[in-house]
Amino acid sequence: MFDLANPDLWIHVGVIELYRTLEQDGTYEPDEPFPSFTGRYSNGARLVLYLARTPEGAVAEYLRWHPELVDFQDDLVIELYALQFNCRSRMLNVQTHEQCGLIPFPYDRLTSSEEDVVVRYAECVQLANECEAAPGWGIVAPSAACSMAGAGNISLFGANGDSWDCNGVALSVLPHVDLTDISLATG
Repeated sequence: MFDLANPDLWIHVGVIELYRTLEQDGTYEPDEPFPSFTGRYSNGARLVLYLARTPEGAVAEYLRWHPELVDFQDDLVIELYALQFNCRSRMLNVQTHEQCGLIPFPYDRLTSSEEDVVVRYAECVQLANECEAAPGWGIVAPSAACSMAGAGNISLFGANGDSWDCNGVALSVLPHVDLTDISLATG
């Protein structure tokens, strides 16, 4: 369905620091991927670790799904983790309209807030299926939650040790994210 043969679509990010929020009573470790039936790239069987490129992006991702807490950012009961990764395998790079045009893939689907979650993620799951078959071990994409410069997401496929390693986890200070930089989900 998508043409992923162009080498300009692939990137090796190597060693990188990424961010993730978790609720303090969460059941997952910061570096633990999980299968989800409602994730942007998950089909219910694929392990995906969704990460933000910036601390603000990680907090915006949390607030996107909890808009009632936007005005209470200073009182959030979440933890922000800075994680150090060594990504050894290539990932699909669809950060720009131009890159999506090479496939072709509708760029707006990467940040969609369509109310129907099946509609919202259907094309992204198909893209992830084809990325994995290419083979690729993740997707580098724009942030659906944060419009700040430098914001973006990296979604790693598989488990720690497959094609990436998490070499460090540290608690980080929660930044305050301006409401104008957050794209709230509608569904």
